[in-house]
Amino acid sequence: MEGIPSKMRNLKMNLMLGKLYRISRNNRAAAICYKECLRQCPYVFEAIAALAEMGLSSKEFSLLFAQVSVHFFCLRSQKEARSL
Repeated sequence: MEGIPSKMRNLKMNLMLGKLYRISRNNRAAAICYKECLRQCPYVFEAIAALAEMGLSSKEFSLLFAQVSVHFFCLRSQKEARSL
């Protein structure tokens, strides 16, 4: 899975890779994957829970969700514009 470029990974791939990194105790790489999951879809509870278990602070969550909200809104707007 690491051979697949990060821009080509979908939500399920990032979630699985995050789990694999956590199992191998590579928390930094796992956090990156879980954050990417939330950028793709801010409602992935499993990624939120994993980041909380790994000790992401409330301030970091606030910053992450602020970035995710803007990113998710932009993606949604682009999809709506394409359908016109």
